[in-house]
Amino acid sequence: MANTTNSELTHAIRPNSYTVEKVHLFTNLNSDEQFIDLTFVTQSIIITEGISQMGIDLQLTIGDALGLLEGFKIMGNEKVLILISRTDIESGEKKQYELNLRIANIGSYSRMKNTLQTFVLTCVSDYVYHNNLITLTNSFEGSVGASIKNICETQLKINSDDLEINTETGNANGVYPRLKPLSAIKWLMVNATENKTPFFFYQRVADNKVVLESYKNMVEKESFDTYSYFPYFSQKVSVDLKARYIEERKKITALSSDLDISQLKSIADGAYGSTLHTVDIATKEYDKVEFKYKRDIKLNDNDSLSDNMKLMDRPIKEFAQGKNIFVSLNSLAFDDQDNYSGLVGQGYLEAQSYIKNLNTVTLDINIAGDFSLKLGDKITVNINRPGSDSNEIAFDQYLSGDYIITKIQHEFRKKYVMKLTIQKDSFIESIDDIIEIKDRPKVVV
Repeated sequence: MANTTNSELTHAIRPNSYTVEKVHLFTNLNSDEQFIDLTFVTQSIIITEGISQMGIDLQLTIGDALGLLEGFKIMGNEKVLILISRTDIESGEKKQYELNLRIANIGSYSRMKNTLQTFVLTCVSDYVYHNNLITLTNSFEGSVGASIKNICETQLKINSDDLEINTETGNANGVYPRLKPLSAIKWLMVNATENKTPFFFYQRVADNKVVLESYKNMVEKESFDTYSYFPYFSQKVSVDLKARYIEERKKITALSSDLDISQLKSIADGAYGSTLHTVDIATKEYDKVEFKYKRDIKLNDNDSLSDNMKLMDRPIKEFAQGKNIFVSLNSLAFDDQDNYSGLVGQGYLEAQSYIKNLNTVTLDINIAGDFSLKLGDKITVNINRPGSDSNEIAFDQYLSGDYIITKIQHEFRKKYVMKLTIQKDSFIESIDDIIEIKDRPKVVV
């Protein structure tokens, strides 16, 4: 299975080119020599990864005229090795994805012809399988990040070389309340913060790393590249293959969004203000902590909230009762360290605010496949303004700006297409600056 458009130097001249070098399925005999070569019967490959998704999901569509299910007794749990590559004209380097997964499900079976059956193999990482075999009841102490790393290494059996875990997360003691390992990681992450920003646990396709990364780190990265949505290609680069490759790689070919922009929902979710109520069962003390919108770390220069946005004649950010959170503490559970709930404080409220504000603008964009672009990267997006007079204001100031890649769907069919979900928490211009554009109809005089 391949889509290769190569120059005389065998370098791909189109950024949507790719070659599937291997799709090997190892039978349940667990022998390295006993595998089925599915490379040439694979009709499509779809890989999905996301910062809110704790593992990679891969779907192989197989067109089979040889009776593979019957002959090799494929039942699930089999290992699958996939190698997809490209050597491009821009870098001259071979780049690849190498994925070692297991079959989690066999489905979508059909017989459109008497001589051909098709089915889909859904594959996941080994540690997703390991997760279903174990329940945690042991104690933990110290850095929350270190506890998560320990779960990955000892329970999920993830090789330490495949881990990229931030351990600067705050400390806590406790006992896992009969949780599966991945559920325990989610449970620990609730109280993990860096500079009052939340953490995300996910797996990347680009390098197979299992990552625990703070939102602060994502925002402070250099932008990977600038991608543009405009209706034309530059004429001057059409005869330069390398320049054409670069321009096509950076071009957004499809753009859509549900938008789902709702200040009503944001207020209720605690995006701009919330109150934490705590009761210490050891000392019988009640405390209340209020959070009102303040943002030091953001993707773009201007907040999604303004003092001019008012309800009941007061700025929205002055209301801290829209979201109430109730937590029981036990300050005497340990002599010299906080227990699990002891980490909850104003930093927790701010971390939740960061999560909710990341939904300020969400876009779904399609670009040509890029083996170097990673989940969690920051990118800059320029989107042309709708309307005929694009020279007056070249880009849409509302939608353009810096974004975080929060989900990638890699589609290998006739072409390699990346479908990105990108999100931002702020704007490149103040929302108080109303832009005057020629010929725009005015409803207020």
